[in-house]
Amino acid sequence: MRVCLAGAFVITSVVSGCQSSGGGGNSGGSGGVTSSGGMTASGGRTSSGGATSSGGTTASGGATGSGGTTSSGGMTASGGKTGSGGATNNATGGAASGGSGSGGAASGGSASGGDTGGTHTGGISGSGGTMMPASGGVTGQGSGGKGGGTDVATCADASLLFCENFEGAALGAAASSSTWTTEVSTGSAAGTLTIDAMHSRGQKALHVHTTGNGRGLIHVKNFAPPANSFYGRMWLYVDAFPSAPNYAHFTMVEAAGTGNASKVRPVSGQFIDTGPFWGPGSDGGPTGDWTNWQKSAPATAGKWVCVQWQMDASDNGITVSIDGQANPDLSVDTKNHGSAGGDFVFPTFNDIWFGWWLYQSGPTPDHFDIWLDDLALSSAPIPCG
Repeated sequence: MRVCLAGAFVITSVVSGCQSSGGGGNSGGSGGVTSSGGMTASGGRTSSGGATSSGGTTASGGATGSGGTTSSGGMTASGGKTGSGGATNNATGGAASGGSGSGGAASGGSASGGDTGGTHTGGISGSGGTMMPASGGVTGQGSGGKGGGTDVATCADASLLFCENFEGAALGAAASSSTWTTEVSTGSAAGTLTIDAMHSRGQKALHVHTTGNGRGLIHVKNFAPPANSFYGRMWLYVDAFPSAPNYAHFTMVEAAGTGNASKVRPVSGQFIDTGPFWGPGSDGGPTGDWTNWQKSAPATAGKWVCVQWQMDASDNGITVSIDGQANPDLSVDTKNHGSAGGDFVFPTFNDIWFGWWLYQSGPTPDHFDIWLDDLALSSAPIPCG
């Protein structure tokens, strides 16, 4: 893998393998990108402090006022379209005054009413904002709202671009469904996909098992995000991350398309010297092969972890949150990324997969077991829920 980082990042010369190259590397450092040399940024697109701080885009009156057509608090409780926190993420407008105050799950959260009432959770954006999460997102926390809001728990909202909780799948070998297809490696580095209850947030989850540098993936059918931008959310349980070779690279979400050959990886990471670390990356396009790994984002095995991300085509930006906490170090965009190869530009997305793919052969351990659950893609933020 070749990695560089432009702009104000610190250059780190590294070598790592992805799909077409072997592992190995020649430097570490406190975090950054990998490949043949790279740079890392300590800043990101989602700095503290929201786009509107506290106050929101509609103040505390809501889009329809109290008692409107969607509940007593407007589209998302009494806080309007985004609560009193406005279009922020984790700053004072996101989790603070918008999170559980008058714009969140407080006065509007449990309000009844709306066109159909319903028992789904939340309104369109709930207690947070319209950016990456604090507690906010597509579902919010209260009942009510127009049509009951986006029910990610049961994948009942047709506005979602994709949703899968595997509760309707039969136990045993995973078979392609109406919304996704399967892909596994074969031979000595074989992969399998199974629906089981060994680790699940409900009754079932997708179990990915691979040997060596094998893969097990599910591809979303008919993927065409509006404006080439989208939000994602997944829960994952990894039995063990790689501990060798150094710079061993793994990917759990990858999106590709037309226009350029970039394979964009919002959820990926690498083992670097002392442990595995998360880092978005890309391969195959104009900027080459890079992973913006960060030691501020250690990957933790043996527990359920919620990963959320945003792909914003306006600046080819990726932002990532782990367990509801945005990490600015895990942000990249057109000019600030893990390569010195020029501008990072999204392809026009038409394919995305969830799963596990480790690229280096002979890893430690020699096999991997991963469980995935509650996968969702949307044009609006999706909370961990």
